[in-house]
Amino acid sequence: MKKLFFCFLLFAISSTSYAENKPVDSINPNIELVFSPNFRLDLPVEFFNFTKIASADDILIKFQNGSYLSFKAIDRVDEGLDPLFDLRLYPEFILGLRKPDSSSNETNSQFIKSLNAYKHRLGNFQVTIDEFNNKVVYLAKGDQESVAFAINKHNVEQILVINFTNIDDKKIYTTLKGLR
Repeated sequence: MKKLFFCFLLFAISSTSYAENKPVDSINPNIELVFSPNFRLDLPVEFFNFTKIASADDILIKFQNGSYLSFKAIDRVDEGLDPLFDLRLYPEFILGLRKPDSSSNETNSQFIKSLNAYKHRLGNFQVTIDEFNNKVVYLAKGDQESVAFAINKHNVEQILVINFTNIDDKKIYTTLKGLR
């Protein structure tokens, strides 16, 4: 799957964009990264200038100045959650917006540990909730690092977690607006 993704990415980068009945110079070519059937990122080619893209468990985009962002689609199984757990609540528990109310003490403890880890990593962070292209996004902004949890309004089987390290606000919001 990773080889297929990189072949697609290389094709997208190396091919020229065209559209029927439109001159090529009027097109603003984009690159689309596909993280799962529920999450894609569609951004202008210029966003990727002087970047390196790598894939392990996450997809990582590293910029020339050392800043980077990573993307990972997670689900109930990945997080060890009950199959009936409402994933729409996950960001609220993880970011401390709502007290965990699971019937399982183990799950409650897991949410508290995750919240403490984010507090340690982000410092004092502020959470905003926005909507971009049918995705509800919880953005926790710290001083140097931020994290976003994106939820597809039409399919709540996965959450896309986006980590931002030393990324300015303009790039953060460009990224979030590119979610599809």
